[in-house]
Amino acid sequence: EYDGPTRLESACMFIDGIFYSDLRSERSVDYAPELIKHLKDTNNSEITVREEKSRSMGIRLFDIERIPFGERCVYIHQGDIEHAMYFTGARKFNLACDCPFQESYPVLVFLRKFFKRYCCACFQNQATFVVHGSDRIPHDPGYFCYLCFMHFFADKDRNLLQPVHYQVFPYLHD
Repeated sequence: EYDGPTRLESACMFIDGIFYSDLRSERSVDYAPELIKHLKDTNNSEITVREEKSRSMGIRLFDIERIPFGERCVYIHQGDIEHAMYFTGARKFNLACDCPFQESYPVLVFLRKFFKRYCCACFQNQATFVVHGSDRIPHDPGYFCYLCFMHFFADKDRNLLQPVHYQVFPYLHD
């Protein structure tokens, strides 16, 4: 049974041995009990679980006993997507230079720049397809814009040319 809607709104953080679950939505699933059980069963010496029950993610940062600066913490959402997060610094609030609205925090200080490849045939348009395992192209994988993909791999009715021994996927970015 597909449980996508419950997974979309579910999330938790693991900070300094304590799970903080986001249970704002009625459809949220608390991942912490299963993760705590798994960590206890595996006896991983690198990861210490300090509390048997999760706390609310709505807690303020000041209410955390110890902020693990420079140590790896984890943000988990949608069931199986995991992001490493690090606390790199903190300072006291200053009304002269800090935004007074609570909604503007936490502040995002880094965002990865996504690299978009160009079509390997025309070198002019950005790629929209990635092709794996084709003997019709010199490089594997091959990145193609829509027009070049249709010229190389489809007939005039937009049906893929036979034999289809390769795999085609939509391409967003690296």
